[in-house]
Parts: sequence; C-alpha cells; structure tokens
Amino acid sequence: MRRKLYESRGGKYELTSEIKDGHYRIRALKSFSDVREGDLGGFVDGYHNLSQDGDCWVYNDALVIDNAYVDEDAKVFGNVILANNVIVSDNAEVAEDADLYSNAVVSGDAIVRGNADVFGNAEVFGNSVVFGDAAVFGNAKVFGYAILFGGIEVYDNAMVYGKAEVYDNAIVSEKAKVYDNAKVRGDAEVTEYAEVFGEAVICGNAIVRGNAQVNYDYIVSGVTDE
Repeated sequence: MRRKLYESRGGKYELTSEIKDGHYRIRALKSFSDVREGDLGGFVDGYHNLSQDGDCWVYNDALVIDNAYVDEDAKVFGNVILANNVIVSDNAEVAEDADLYSNAVVSGDAIVRGNADVFGNAEVFGNSVVFGDAAVFGNAKVFGYAILFGGIEVYDNAMVYGKAEVYDNAIVSEKAKVYDNAKVRGDAEVTEYAEVFGEAVICGNAIVRGNAQVNYDYIVSGVTDE
C-alpha cells in the first residue's frame, strides 16, 4: 500500500502541542463521519501515521507510532497501540487494549479488540473478529467470518476462515487450516498439515495433527493424526 504523507494544510487534522512520551495528540480540522471539527483524537508520531483522506481516525488515547499507518475508513479506539510497520485500512476497527506490531495488517471489515495481539506478518481481514486475549502471529491469516477469542493462539502459517470459531485456550499452528463452520475449543490443538472443516468440533485436550482431515459433524477429544 502506498502511503500518503500529507501535512495539515488542507487536510482533516493537525498535530497539537499536547505531547505524550514524544507523541502528538491530533485535532480534527473539519467534520467527517462521527468526528466533529475541533475534536481531539489519539496520539501519533507524525502525519505519516494517519491518512488525511477518508474517514479514518485515531480516537481516545490510542497510539499510532513508528511507521504504523491508518488509512481509508479504518478506526482505532481506546488504548490501542499500533507500532512498527502495522497497517490498518478499509473499514477495519481496532479497539480497547489491543496491540498490533511488526508487519501485521488488519483490513476489510475486520475487528480486533479486547487484549488481543496481532503481530509478525499476520493478517486479519474480511469480516473476521479477534478479541479477548487472542494472539495471531507469524504468517497466520484469519479471514471470512471467522471468530477468535479467549486465550487462543493462531500462528506459523495457519489459516482460520469461513465461519470457523477458535476459542478458550485452543491453538492452531504450522500449516493447519480451520474453516467452514468448524470449532476448535478448550485446550485443543490443530497443527502440522491438519484440516478441520464442515461442522467438526475439536475440544478438550484433543490434538489433530499430521495430514488429518476432520469434517462433517465429528467431535474429536483425543489425538487424531490420520
């Protein structure tokens, strides 16, 4: 994504003299979306962190620093921290105490909130929702209408998509895929090249690994690797 480095002249916001740990609070120069002219927003390092175009905004005490960038109609609320080379774009929302760093991307209509962490080269997009203490990292991808919450971890090259749900303390890792209406919950783990799809439910202390494929309405609570 090409970043537009506009100053305040003719733009929708300016940097104020209020500085917090070297970061500048922003102020709206015009009304747009739910932002009114004169409203104070969150903190940025400079004009390179928030586009002057679209309805994107940084609210409350949210912090967008380093080369992190908020674009288009994306919104960042609460005590969120966006750092390093993070991009939040389209209609995405990042809220509450979520942290995004490294090269993470949140786009589409995705929502990341709570105490969720998204980092590495992870991508969250589509209409997916990540919240609670969830962590998505590595090269993981979460998209479609997937929902992730609790203390889950999705990492490496794992993918969660469709209308899949991963929650509690479940783990999806390596090149595993969870999709369709599948659910992974409890302390279950889906790893290696395993795929869980259809209406399958992986729960308890179950481990699905190897090249296993679990689909339809199966419920797995043990170890499956074939």
